[in-house]
Amino acid sequence: MKRLACAVAICLVTATAFGARAGTADPADWQRRIAEARAVVAQAQLREASAEKTYDEMRARAYPRGAAKLAIEAERTAARDDLTRAQGDLEALLEQARREGVPPGVLRATEGSVAVRDASATEAARAADLPDEAPTADDDTERARPADIPVETPAEN
Repeated sequence: MKRLACAVAICLVTATAFGARAGTADPADWQRRIAEARAVVAQAQLREASAEKTYDEMRARAYPRGAAKLAIEAERTAARDDLTRAQGDLEALLEQARREGVPPGVLRATEGSVAVRDASATEAARAADLPDEAPTADDDTERARPADIPVETPAEN
């Protein structure tokens, strides 16, 4: 009786595993998942470019200092980590799709779409100049405001 119960349990587990795997072989589902992963990578690239620009401006001006400087450095590190994580997640998803036999054409179908294209340097620079959106619950840092330093130009005599 124990053998019969064990055999039935093995059959159920195997059927469930094959059923779950068969459900993920849908090309439209893979395209959606890959498009979402590419969109996450594009957003992470924009965030990283914005953080790098802010950090470079801070270094060039030697301002701000203290807690604001630490916040900028923390944002830069977090943006880099998020980009690395997002790229790794995309690569893992592509590898999983390849292992499950998804045709390469399905994987490439989302590469050139406008909604998920990779962020170019000009897009990243443009996004860095846009005003910040309201901070989310996950965001506990503020972007440093530009310094309001008066600039005097020499008068011509």
